[in-house]
Amino acid sequence: MHPFVKFFLAIWFAGVLIFGGLAFQVSRSRTISGNFGDDSTAATVVPVVMLAFGVILLRFGSRLGRQEKVSIMGWLQRSFTDTTENPHS
Repeated sequence: MHPFVKFFLAIWFAGVLIFGGLAFQVSRSRTISGNFGDDSTAATVVPVVMLAFGVILLRFGSRLGRQEKVSIMGWLQRSFTDTTENPHS
């Protein structure tokens, strides 16, 4: 996985956990105090959706790249075989 993608996903999941956790705590305290509102539902649902999107994005990317390793290893093996059989080419 490209280092930028790893960095992006780390920021994504950290942001979802930090801000989603804070939003969840605020909505939970409002619900306990009896102050119901539309924002408490959104504060509960949005972080879960964002977390699920991050997991789906990660799985989709790994599924797209699973054949890449096989292709690269095949190319390296053919290249190595060609180089060792004809070293002067």
